[in-house]
Amino acid sequence: MSGGSATVLLVGGGSGGHIYPNMAVAERLAEKGVGVIPHYVVSERAVDARVCEGLGAGWSAVPAAPPSVRPGGAWRFWTGWRGTAAGVRRLLEEHDAAGSPVRAVVATGGFVSAAVVAAVKRWIPGMPTALVSLDATAGRANRWAARKADTVFSAYAGGGLRDAEVIGYPLRRAVVKAGEAGPGDGRVLLVFGGSQGGGTINRAMMELAGMAEAKKLLRGWRVVHVTGEADEAAVRAAYEEAGMDAEVLAFCGEMGALWGRAELAICRAGGGSVAEAWANAVPSVFLPYPFHKDEHQRLNALPMVNAGGAVLMKDAVDARLNASALVGQLRALIGNADRLQGMRRALRDRPMEDGASVIADWVAERLA
Repeated sequence: MSGGSATVLLVGGGSGGHIYPNMAVAERLAEKGVGVIPHYVVSERAVDARVCEGLGAGWSAVPAAPPSVRPGGAWRFWTGWRGTAAGVRRLLEEHDAAGSPVRAVVATGGFVSAAVVAAVKRWIPGMPTALVSLDATAGRANRWAARKADTVFSAYAGGGLRDAEVIGYPLRRAVVKAGEAGPGDGRVLLVFGGSQGGGTINRAMMELAGMAEAKKLLRGWRVVHVTGEADEAAVRAAYEEAGMDAEVLAFCGEMGALWGRAELAICRAGGGSVAEAWANAVPSVFLPYPFHKDEHQRLNALPMVNAGGAVLMKDAVDARLNASALVGQLRALIGNADRLQGMRRALRDRPMEDGASVIADWVAERLA
């Protein structure tokens, strides 16, 4: 840590989806020549450590936990909240002692953000703090943090946060690589359930691999499937048994390389996945996570669907039902080159605003 510089805390964890947008903000700050030291604050989950180990920047894990009404969960939330407050105080003091005091905070939502924003405002009430809401519906943690933050940004209009400035989703440059097909790929179908995988999508694709019509439709295609660690071996075995051309990965930290190869995608509808598909102009079939009561992933996908670049499908949880519905979608899309081309064109004709640049400008203004 070099002395004489200001530090900006980039807060958010629990999944890669809360960390990657902060990486985009750090990237834009560097591009604009804003002399700050980025320091990431994440959760203690293994996926956060996996993402942060390749950052080339400082990071800290705090014991924040999601709120829960169950006795064990409530206790973890409370002890995590207190532990986070103590950890943030130590972090602030360490940066002060090193001559690189914290001068601004950017929080990308979720349970880590709520606990850290509360702690920062407790120890330094005047600290400039921005909340960035990444989904179409703001969750409880975001609604709470928004009341503490000085500025609120939202990647979606009508996200339930009053006075939020609507911006584009903050994306790293590396995830936008449209048209960079790999050697010998042929046509690529990307299957992606998020940074921790998508169990119901994985099981649906395993069922689909054994269906004769699916094999016929995907002749000449390569399936590139990011499964998450739990299902990697089973999914690979299913494709091998079916004799399908498939590349199976447990995790991919550089999704731009995969989006650049993809001609069509089947994926969850987290805010990051939707934004990456849109930015790379990849027609997509979205299966929103089926267990969210507020259905925010379905709402995340709607703008891209309404723009003509995606199809929304209900995740039935049952693998056979999902596989049958997916075959129907593949029949309608793979069998219609003009439709795929039109979907791609619709996305290219409506590029997103660079939300990461807007947030970087906010940081620079606060430092000035």
